[in-house]
Order: sequence, then C-alpha cells, then structure tokens
Amino acid sequence: MDKEKLKQFREEMSRLAEIAHKREGEKELNKLLENFNEWKSGTLDYNELAAIINETHHIINRNIWKAHDFDDEFIVIRAIYKKIISIEEMSEELYGYLKEKIERLRSVLGGQDE
Repeated sequence: MDKEKLKQFREEMSRLAEIAHKREGEKELNKLLENFNEWKSGTLDYNELAAIINETHHIINRNIWKAHDFDDEFIVIRAIYKKIISIEEMSEELYGYLKEKIERLRSVLGGQDE
C-alpha cells in the first residue's frame, strides 16, 4: 500500500475514533440525564443520584478512556463491532482494508451481528 493511501486511512480512522469516543461518552451522559430527571421528579433520592454520578464518572474516565487508549485502527474496529459507528460511515476503501480484522474480531468474540 502506498504512503498516501495509508495516510488517508490514518486520517479517516482518527476521525472515526473521535466520533466513537464522543458517542460512547454521550451515551453515558444521556443515562445520567435520565437519572437527574428521576431525581427531579422525586423517584430517585439524592444519595442514589450522587452514587450514580460517581459511578458514571468512573465509567467515562476509566472504561471509555481506557478503551480509547489504543491506536485508531483498533478503536475503529472495536467501534464497528460494538455498533458505535456503522460501516456506512467509513469509506469503502477503508472498510476493505479493515474488513478481515473486523470479521476476525466477530469470530473470536461472537455476536454483534451486522
């Protein structure tokens, strides 16, 4: 593969990795927003909400950041597997480049069908 094509793939994977990271964080924040709404309506007490806030902080800071502490290629493959980003969001060329690795991850971990 030529250097220019590899550079394009790296730039696209960087963009997709950023999208995946943002979506995972937003997913956790949306759950937290639901908890705030429950607290506001009186169905969740203050101590429960405080515990959930702390737990969400750990999920975002430890789990999501840790999952994104890899190279962009792995992050994109994982995001496709977990359906955080869709194959349609990447170029056909990049999908062709990553397809075998995505399929290998699916065969090893199972589930998460397209």
